Amino acid sequence: MKCDRQKGKILSELLVSSIHLHSHCDEDWQNLISDELETLADD
Repeated sequence: MKCDRQKGKILSELLVSSIHLHSHCDEDWQNLISDELETLADD
């Protein structure tokens, strides 16, 4: 679905940004995004 691809792209970009700004983002935020991306891959 196009919607899932868009959601995956947005979540991927958020994860990359969080990793880049790791000193300003806690690990739980990164884990939440990673977990969401994994659920998309399972669909």
